[in-house]
Amino acid sequence: MMYSPRGNVDQRQKRIALRLQMPEEVSQEETVPDKPVAPRPQEGKILQEVDLSPLEALAGFVGACVADAESGMVVLSIGEFDFELAAAMNAEVLKAKRRAVRGLRLDDEIEDILISLGKQYHLIRPLSAEQSLFTYLVLDRTQASLGLARVALRNLERQDA
Repeated sequence: MMYSPRGNVDQRQKRIALRLQMPEEVSQEETVPDKPVAPRPQEGKILQEVDLSPLEALAGFVGACVADAESGMVVLSIGEFDFELAAAMNAEVLKAKRRAVRGLRLDDEIEDILISLGKQYHLIRPLSAEQSLFTYLVLDRTQASLGLARVALRNLERQDA
């Protein structure tokens, strides 16, 4: 399995994020910044503490990443999956659900979001220590245990606590 902490944001990731944020008439090439997006100071500390490798032991593991909830940029990933595109799209899902929670005045926090597909489970979980980051886990539905996957995601933050 590939394990790749991402210190710099590549051009493809920038274009994916821009596609989600900009009107069609604006050229992507005109708006792509030249310098990489730096993580916020708190994020850097949190990322040093997050180790995704225990997730590989889950039955049905396909891949996992940590991404920025605002931009959808992947900052850490493990496994074989198009996390750049998936994280960008799921950042929008997370933002929409947060708007719904606020709009309904539920006075609560999102613990996780489950997306059940025919062949896969996708779990989105904001990091409790840094709500601007979220973990995204992809599992093969025929082999996975959702209960164990949710516990494993929760335990990621408790490793170094």
